[in-house]
Amino acid sequence: MVINETKRESYVKRLFLGEKKRVDSGERKKKERISPDDAQGKEIVRKYKAKCDVCSLPYTDPHQFAIHHINGDPEITITRNLTLLCSNCHNGIHGTVDSQIKDYKNNQKKIAGEKQSLSIKPKKNQS
Repeated sequence: MVINETKRESYVKRLFLGEKKRVDSGERKKKERISPDDAQGKEIVRKYKAKCDVCSLPYTDPHQFAIHHINGDPEITITRNLTLLCSNCHNGIHGTVDSQIKDYKNNQKKIAGEKQSLSIKPKKNQS
C-alpha cells in the first residue's frame, strides 16, 4: 500500500495539537472514548469509500480498521472529526503522537527546571 504522507502528517499534527492542549490544561487522564453508533460508522465507511484514508487499504475486515477521532478528543463524534483508518495507520499515527507528547512533556519539565534555577539567586556576602 502507498501511504499518503500528506494525510498522515495532517492527522499526526491535529492529534498532537489535541493531546498538547490536554497536557497544557493539566488534564492527567485521557477522556473516555465515545464510539460512533452503527449508522455513523457506516456513514464514515461510505464517506471514505471503504478504504483507509491514509493508505487506501480496502475495508474488508472491520476488525482491521478503526474510526479515528481526528482532533484527539474521543468525546467529539461529529462526522467531520472522524476518519477511517486501517489498524496499521491508526497505530502508527498514535505511536508517533505518543512519542511527540513524551518529548513535549520532557521539554516542558526541562524548561520549568531552568526557570526555577534562574529564580534561585545566591545571597550576596554582606560585609
